[in-house]
Amino acid sequence: MLEVDPDHQHGTLSTFQHPTPAGPPSSQFMETFFERKMISEKSVHSPTMSQTSAIILKFTESKAAEFERLFKAEVLPLWRKFKSEGKFISASLTPIQGGFVPKKGLRYYILHAEMPSMAEHEEFDSNPVFTKFLAKAQAMQAEDPTVWFGETMFQV
Repeated sequence: MLEVDPDHQHGTLSTFQHPTPAGPPSSQFMETFFERKMISEKSVHSPTMSQTSAIILKFTESKAAEFERLFKAEVLPLWRKFKSEGKFISASLTPIQGGFVPKKGLRYYILHAEMPSMAEHEEFDSNPVFTKFLAKAQAMQAEDPTVWFGETMFQV
C-alpha cells in the first residue's frame, strides 16, 4: 500500500504484500521481500531522508575551461561552507570520460549533490552567490541540463 505524506508530498511504502509461493520461498523471493521490507521500514521510521540530485551539464569545448574556472572560484567555496555547516552530505563535479559519447564539440559534466533534506537543497539554490553564478553558467551552456532528484534510498 502506498500512502502519501502530506508534509512532503511523496509516497511511503507502508506494507509489502506479495503472494505466498507454494513450497519453501526461493532465494530471489526472499531477497526481494527483505529489500522491500528495508525500504518500508526506512520510509516509515525515518521522517527525513536525504535529498540526492544528479545533473548532467553540457558545455561547448570552448566554454568548458571558463565554466570550470567560475565553478572553482564561486561554487566550490559555497559547497565547502554548506558541507562545514552540515547542509551538504556530499557533492562533486565530474567531467564525463566514459560510458557515454557526448555530441562532437561538447563536454558533459555530472554534478552530484546529496543534502540532508529538500530544505537545504532549496537554501542552496536560493543563495545569492549561487544564483549569480547560475546566471553566468546558464548563458554558457550548449544545451539545457538534464536534472534528476529524489529522496535517497540506499547509501554506504
